[in-house]
Amino acid sequence: MATTYDVDCVLSEAKRKCLARRDWLTVLLAFCLSDNPKNGPQDLPLALLGDGRLHTFGRLSSGDIYLAGERERTIFSTHPEWFVDSLLAGECGLTPSPATRLQKMKPKTVLKKLLLDLSVEEDQPWKSWNPDSLKPPNSEWLTDVYDYLAETKEPSIQDDESDFGILAIVPDQFRHLWQPGCLGTPLLPPAKGEKALDAALRTIGVPLVSGSDSLLFSIRRFVSIYPELDKSGSAICDLTEASGVVDTMVELASEWQDCAGRWDEAAIQTILDFLSRDESVRELDRDRITIKKLKGIADLPYARGQVYLARR
Repeated sequence: MATTYDVDCVLSEAKRKCLARRDWLTVLLAFCLSDNPKNGPQDLPLALLGDGRLHTFGRLSSGDIYLAGERERTIFSTHPEWFVDSLLAGECGLTPSPATRLQKMKPKTVLKKLLLDLSVEEDQPWKSWNPDSLKPPNSEWLTDVYDYLAETKEPSIQDDESDFGILAIVPDQFRHLWQPGCLGTPLLPPAKGEKALDAALRTIGVPLVSGSDSLLFSIRRFVSIYPELDKSGSAICDLTEASGVVDTMVELASEWQDCAGRWDEAAIQTILDFLSRDESVRELDRDRITIKKLKGIADLPYARGQVYLARR
């Protein structure tokens, strides 16, 4: 039965009639695995994938195929051809077999595959986003991704080499998805409190993490589970962190003259009041670089053309 080529056909159109029915295929694969467990399914034309096509184990031109749970299959529902049919895998007790490029999909693999939907252009740290789209990456899908990453509790997500840091995965109010850890990455509002600061920052155009209640809940949970993302440069900063507010405002400073009409006296006062709080001052005093950045913001214009000085 072994072949040296990929049969690559719809199951019902398999040239060998014994391969054209799922129940027969299941019996054959289970028997072959029990008869020769050492070599696994190598070269057997019994690899039924999630898209209904039959392939030869170890001969697919596309490379690896995966065993996976329901969560991974849901996230990548637009790519059923990546996965061995779930019923076939379960009934035959398939296990990973590197020789045949049959792998278990792990969180590290999920992060790499997410780049297909969450990559950015080389010259900018964000991509346009339609949260209401009928296909990924929409709001419901992004919620599933954050839930999956939170529930796996994969330590490597916080590593310097993690692919998480290059994913455009942080949504803002302007229908953008940002990479984490950038100066313009949206700030995460707390679940409770700071409504005035939230409104003020939105008024002047500072990107804030935005989305449905379920998406915001999932992002906050993810951030709480991975508190050391900042060490790998992949932080999603909290809106209540003064240094994050300053960094984001500095990033937007070059746009202020063109956007002067969007500034509002009350909003500016609210932000300055926040930066003048004792806890904000203590935080900024520990970070001389951020203090220097803050002093570099000389003017904070607002609609009437007047100016606040951001120098202490």
